[in-house]
Amino acid sequence: MDLIKMQIPWSFIRARCKLAWREILFGLDNELLAPDAPREVAIDEMGEDPSPACMALAISEPSDPMRSRVQQLAEAEPAQPDDEIRDKWLYLVLAWTLENAGLLDKPLDVVHEVYADFGYPEDMRAFDPYASTDEAFISREHTEKLLFERWKAFVAERAARYALPAAPEQSADDITPPASPRRGTA
Repeated sequence: MDLIKMQIPWSFIRARCKLAWREILFGLDNELLAPDAPREVAIDEMGEDPSPACMALAISEPSDPMRSRVQQLAEAEPAQPDDEIRDKWLYLVLAWTLENAGLLDKPLDVVHEVYADFGYPEDMRAFDPYASTDEAFISREHTEKLLFERWKAFVAERAARYALPAAPEQSADDITPPASPRRGTA
């Protein structure tokens, strides 16, 4: 990736999808992920029986180099196809850019850079400002509005694909009240 360098924070990603360590490594290697994010992921994953590498990462200082620990965790996971990793990051980069579009001078130019960096994926063509040619030009504002709508639709589709499973809802019928103490016992 030559054009796009971001530092997407873990708080943004955590709310949208789960990342495997191989995906985290991709984000680090391509400068898409905030440098302290791997430590935050490790802290989130501290559960019943964390691996020594995960514990070491979780207790590391934010200034410590983390790539080697992330690589160790990634190598312990099953292999993932590169195109699946790239697609998830394409979604995250476009979602981050869309959410922060108001802070950018030319957000559609950033979309074009993402399009180039990710190898011109066909499903992005419809909202790349320099590749989309299927609509008659009415006005610049109309064209930009159309491109933004397509961009939002792409992000929404990918959000549905990578969404975290919903937590099971608990109804009042599912809750078992505590047992009452029996009378006459102390």
